Formats: sequence, C-alpha cells, structure tokens
Amino acid sequence: MDLSYDEFVDILASFRTPDRSKDAGDKRRTRRIGYRAQLFITLCKEGSYDPNLPQVSVLLRDVSSRGASLLCDFAIERGQSFVLHLKGENKQEVEMLCSAIHCKSCRPANTAPFQIGAEFICQVHPQPADSEADIDRIQQSILG
Repeated sequence: MDLSYDEFVDILASFRTPDRSKDAGDKRRTRRIGYRAQLFITLCKEGSYDPNLPQVSVLLRDVSSRGASLLCDFAIERGQSFVLHLKGENKQEVEMLCSAIHCKSCRPANTAPFQIGAEFICQVHPQPADSEADIDRIQQSILG
C-alpha cells in the first residue's frame, strides 16, 4: 500500500530535518528518506488491532511511501502485524497497519537494538462509535 503524495508529505513535514547521508547506495524499489524520530507502535494480537493495548516506543530510521525502518528494543517476528502511530503536520494521528518484513540485531550477540523493516499495509481508520439513536433504530427495525 502506497501513501498518497499529500499523506507522505504531511507526515514527513512533521519530522525534523532529513538525514540524506544514506541515499547514495540505496537500491530499494522506492526511495527512502532518512529521518530520526521517536514514534510508537502497537503490536497486533492474533491478527487484530486493539487500540487499548499499550504502545511501545521505537526509533524511526528512514521512511518511504511503501514502508519504514525502525529500531526496537525487542525482536519482532517476520510477518508480525503492528500499527505505527504517526503524527501529521497538523498533529492529527495517522495509524498505519504494518507487517514486519525483516528483523535483525544491530549487535553481534543477537541482542537489542533490533532493526525492523516494516511494509505499510493500509491506513487504520477509527471505527465510529454507535450512538444510542442508531442502536435504538437498529433494534426497532429488527424487533419491530
């Protein structure tokens, strides 16, 4: 899933100055831009996202329209789903469902920190809460 141009620009504008030192040898499908920012993720349990689960701090290393590279204090299995919480320039939170593509230790002893390659799957849209009027209307249409 690619972010739209406007979404991508909005998210990048909320981060600090880009680090372009890594761009020269990059051979990925989409260009990544080096950024350093502290973000939060929420791990999905049994394939579903619960916004009430605790958020875990991660460090963003770089980002593209297709994914991001993160540093994390624990390993995440390949294929594990999680939600990456981003703040747009207007401070509105954007939640991206991601899948871990790879996870490797940054140290020879296979200890923290771990570099996580994440692919964006889709944007998570909050579910509107059912109002009392909607619940009454549905009950009346079913029960008569």
